[in-house]
Amino acid sequence: MKRQLRINTYMTFVQTIVLGVLPFFLYRYLLDILGAELLGLWSLILSSTSVSRIGELGLSASAIKFVSKYSALDDSDKVSQVIQTAFISVGLFIGLLLVTIYPIATWAMGYFVPENQLDTANAILPIAFSSLFITVVAGTIQSGLDGSQRIDLRALILIVGSIVNFVGAVLLAPRWGIHGVAFAQMIQAFTILGMTWLFLRQVLPSLPLLPYQWRKAVMMEMLGYGVNFQIASACKFLYKPMTMALLSRFGGLEIVAFYELAERLVRQIRLLIVNASRVLVPYVANLQEKTPERIQNLYVESFQVVLYISVPIYASVIAFSPIISNLWLGYYEPQFIFCAICLSVGWFFNTLNVPAYMFYLGIGELKWNTISHVLIAIMNLIFSLILVQFLGSYGIVAGWVIALSFGSLLIIFTYHSDFKVSYSQIRFQENAMVILASLFGIGAALQWYRQTVDSYSMLLITCTTVMMFALIAIIPMWLHPVRPRIMRWITQ
Repeated sequence: MKRQLRINTYMTFVQTIVLGVLPFFLYRYLLDILGAELLGLWSLILSSTSVSRIGELGLSASAIKFVSKYSALDDSDKVSQVIQTAFISVGLFIGLLLVTIYPIATWAMGYFVPENQLDTANAILPIAFSSLFITVVAGTIQSGLDGSQRIDLRALILIVGSIVNFVGAVLLAPRWGIHGVAFAQMIQAFTILGMTWLFLRQVLPSLPLLPYQWRKAVMMEMLGYGVNFQIASACKFLYKPMTMALLSRFGGLEIVAFYELAERLVRQIRLLIVNASRVLVPYVANLQEKTPERIQNLYVESFQVVLYISVPIYASVIAFSPIISNLWLGYYEPQFIFCAICLSVGWFFNTLNVPAYMFYLGIGELKWNTISHVLIAIMNLIFSLILVQFLGSYGIVAGWVIALSFGSLLIIFTYHSDFKVSYSQIRFQENAMVILASLFGIGAALQWYRQTVDSYSMLLITCTTVMMFALIAIIPMWLHPVRPRIMRWITQ
């Protein structure tokens, strides 16, 4: 099991790298082909259609839990029933929901999209809805791979899908513009669905050629576990659409595009940590069935590693944000840099809650995860509407970051309280020097950029800034007691 856990972790790392690098080049390409306004329109449409994912009813997460459970009990028939029931149920629910909300989405476009882009938005909305339907169904059965602890196969599927989307968009966008980008995403969705079912049948031979078994008892069991997921999903899938809609309304489509680029950058960095931690869910579920006494030691170790890695990673994004703007967008863009810095702060605090969040999922206690999502959604709307009055569109970004930070920290506090995990076990004092060095590195890097941007080439500025930040951060990171443990994992 430990060997498979390492393979899963390494493959999710490769997946995160590939899925991070390809969009980096794709969005730079689309920015040149489409322009910031059309790119912002595409981002707004994608975020608005994602609201429909509440139709998953939490079944994707439930499938991970119950596939893990019945795999641990060697009940292959039950595993097959879980996957088929989830597939059929989500397909029906999400299909009905998409048909229901399509007229509402069309009306909403008239409120949030500028009139000169309204016809374009309405033309690509059906393609976006169709792609979403296929993607959601594929994501549901991918949970079967997660629950079988074959996250390495899931990672491979997503890598191939990302490559297909990249090639399709590059080939189709010059000829058909934003419509070509939408068709490329449709092709990606079909590719992921087909590969997922093919790999699932290899991992689980008990699955039929096509899903046809639907079991009411299995459905009720998953819904019982997934009620909290449904509430959490309803809130989670409102986060980005709410922020994007407010940005479009109060700031225009251009800032929507730059927010999308900044969020993709920061969230891709976050996925380096989150995807590696995601393999813990089926692992913890297995421990819960067999050796629950080992869970809290694993949590403490996971949190220490996440904290050690997160501080310098997010600090480097903030420190290099002006350079990233110049290299990615081709010029210094204040809106992009502001969004990147703010989102780095918010997602840093969110990343710290990943071990507690994942362990709650694996154990099956979801109350605080759900409360956190509800709190974030409510606070996001309140703070955004208040701060937009004083800071304009920047206030919307700030409101989201404040909501995300407070809601994320809540999960850490409650997990430690529920399971009597002492904060002294985390050894925060060992990270004090890493935090101070990272903050100093941010200040030095930003100051160096301001002093040299008009005098030297961007290549020289990039190299010297990276070296400066690395030299400042490397000593406390090298001396940190977690470093030998990580190196041991890598070498083993």
